[in-house]
Amino acid sequence: MEKVEHIKFTLFDNAFDFITSAQEYIAHKKSRSLKYAILHLYADVELVSKECLKMGYWSLLFEDINKANIKDYESGNFMSVRFNATIVRLKGICKISFVKKDEEILSHFRDKRN
Repeated sequence: MEKVEHIKFTLFDNAFDFITSAQEYIAHKKSRSLKYAILHLYADVELVSKECLKMGYWSLLFEDINKANIKDYESGNFMSVRFNATIVRLKGICKISFVKKDEEILSHFRDKRN
């Protein structure tokens, strides 16, 4: 059996992959494809948001910042921050402004994904 190399993608790489995949699903113009386009677009939004947090500081990616440690971060062995907390941290810590309407659109999009 051939040994498989460890594959590692950055948050940004994954976000880019999801947006590309969503575009491919949208092109099919079928309801099942639209479902996956929505799932992948939302995943992209979450990953781009987390990339912005990481630019502030890597520990902001942990759901519980008190449990943040570099070993778990580097291995990816941690519970990442949920979307609502991501928005709160982007606004409060990273000083990113959101228009109320944008937050409503993101919440609506999340609900559609669910």
